[in-house]
Amino acid sequence: MLVRLEIQHFALLDQIIWEPGPGLNIITGETGAGKSLLLDAIGAVAGKKVTKDSVRSGCEWARAEAVFDQPESSLSAELLADCAYDPEEGNLILTRELNRSGKSLCRINGRLVPQKFLREVGDRLLDIHGQHAQQGIYNPATHRQLLDRFAGASLAVPLQAYQAVYDQLQVLTRQVTALGGDPEERRRRADFLLFQAQEIEQARIRPREDVLLQQKREKLEHAERLSEGLARAVNCLSSQGSDSTAAAWFIGQALDATRSLESYDPTLAELSSQLLDLQAAAQDLAASLTRRQEELTVAPDLLARIDSRLDQLFRLKQKYGQDLTQVVAYGVKAREAYEKLASAEEKLAALDKNREDLQQQLQTTGTLLTRARQQAAERLAGHINRQLTDLGMPHAKFMTRFEPVAASQAERWGLDRLEFLFSANPGEAPKPLAKIASGGEASRILLAIRVILAEAEPLQLLIFDEIDAGVSGKTASLVGHKLRDLAAHTQVMCVTHTPQVAAWAQNHYYIEKQVAEGKTHTELRALDQNGHLDELARLLAGETDPVSAKQLAESLSHFPTSGSFAV
Repeated sequence: MLVRLEIQHFALLDQIIWEPGPGLNIITGETGAGKSLLLDAIGAVAGKKVTKDSVRSGCEWARAEAVFDQPESSLSAELLADCAYDPEEGNLILTRELNRSGKSLCRINGRLVPQKFLREVGDRLLDIHGQHAQQGIYNPATHRQLLDRFAGASLAVPLQAYQAVYDQLQVLTRQVTALGGDPEERRRRADFLLFQAQEIEQARIRPREDVLLQQKREKLEHAERLSEGLARAVNCLSSQGSDSTAAAWFIGQALDATRSLESYDPTLAELSSQLLDLQAAAQDLAASLTRRQEELTVAPDLLARIDSRLDQLFRLKQKYGQDLTQVVAYGVKAREAYEKLASAEEKLAALDKNREDLQQQLQTTGTLLTRARQQAAERLAGHINRQLTDLGMPHAKFMTRFEPVAASQAERWGLDRLEFLFSANPGEAPKPLAKIASGGEASRILLAIRVILAEAEPLQLLIFDEIDAGVSGKTASLVGHKLRDLAAHTQVMCVTHTPQVAAWAQNHYYIEKQVAEGKTHTELRALDQNGHLDELARLLAGETDPVSAKQLAESLSHFPTSGSFAV
């Protein structure tokens, strides 16, 4: 149970140290004194959402710390190990610090932990039913959760079996979607991929082809001028016949002259050899120039063909990539994707068969799960109807309505939708809670469910914020009595304005606002038996005079005598 709560700078709660007792802890006080703030601080230390507005005005931070003893009854050994819990010490300390910027630090036994983990631990230690919890009982979305919590272990096996099949079906569905999903869409996709792959493959692209063609095109654009220039160069080097203007003719004349003089000067032979080399070089150059000239005149339509090819490559780059390397790579991927789709039909046939089998299994396991829920719902209805009788509603009838869900609309929790139905009076057909249950009836139904769940969920602490809303008189006393019964199993805290509920307190605390040095703060103090009776009289004062109120308070009170609890 919660054995100690320390709060600092939390809104109006400037400095509070509270050591609640076991059993039923009742908190009363004037409206606006800060009773709900106290519960908000407990929620904060249990990982619930808080805002920076929770920091007291003029302070930079707020802090709440809760000490729970013997947490083994609520937390698993694995979770306790994650909390660095020491069994010899026997305490689990949850701490929450919030600064003005809205950032918070969470600690368990002094070790920093994520808020999500703090909330996981907090949810297993305590449960808070706020002032709007009655509205939650009207929402069918919460009904399945409440029923499943009540069912507990009896639902574990069928739920696990159903969810295992459901998860397999989700994986298979994603595989089918990855293969194309709709057959018509898949065929259209395959045709398009094949067209792309073939368009690129049939182009027979060569590396840097567009660059090389562009260079060749630039040469061909000036082919006529190049041809004329090359012809002149050839003529200058060597011409047919005995053209006396060609370089080769002059070199030949020089060679003849030197050879005719070699008999007079043998050293001229070396010069004759150089002239011979020079003549051969001129002839080779002339041949090379001639070949280059002939290349320009081989194909008159070559320029047009080059332009056509460059245009084709340009269009491919526009569609598939910035350069030809990317275009070729795109074609390879398109071909691979097409081959994958082309083989998808066979794979899809196998997947469809598996899906049919899984859908059948889902229907089977879902039916078993629904049956288990229906059995749990009958047990829950019997328990709640008995609790409602104890709460002054002997003719009330509570039940659960189930509606089947098609396998195509299956959810991970099952193949059913359910809703709680209620009838307060004999002869009335049960209808949805939202349509017929009053606020007081909803409070009692919620309390009945909480009493039943207390046996299934070993929580350390249950907190009720005005669970008695909408009830008064004898019914309120019945609610107080039921809270007292509930407190025999777990520690209970209840904020109330109703004297008939407060009369059942085993520990009574009064919360009030005070002003000191121009600042408002809230104080919490424990009441002894006299203080308890005085507070009951205050709550009753609106109904009768002070003397009668005190006498009535004494007749209502079930406050324990010193050192023991009243029973």
